[in-house]
Amino acid sequence: MRSAAEEFQRAPAERACALLAPATFHEVEELGACPDVLAGLPRGTRAGDVTHVEIAGQGAQVRFTGDVVFLASFPGGWRITAAGCRRVSEDPAIPYVCEVEP
Repeated sequence: MRSAAEEFQRAPAERACALLAPATFHEVEELGACPDVLAGLPRGTRAGDVTHVEIAGQGAQVRFTGDVVFLASFPGGWRITAAGCRRVSEDPAIPYVCEVEP
C-alpha cells in the first residue's frame, strides 16, 4: 500500500492515473483529461517524504510532508481514492479537504 502511494507520487501522470480507484478516476475525468488534472497536484518532489502510514480495514492513509493520499484495497491491489488532501482544522472530526476524490 505504501508503495502504491509512493508510485502515485513519483510516476508520470499517465501511470498515476492508472493507480486511481475507478470512482476517483471517473471524477477526475469529469474535470478534464486525467494526466492534465494530476499535473496540478502536489505530486513528486513537492509531495516530499512519507511521514506516516495508517491502515484501517480495507482503507489506508499515507501522509507525505506535502500531501496526504487515501487508498482502498481492490482485488488487483491498492488504489488511490483521494489525493492532494489537507486538514483545514485541528479537530480530527472535521474531514480532510482533497483536490481529487470520488
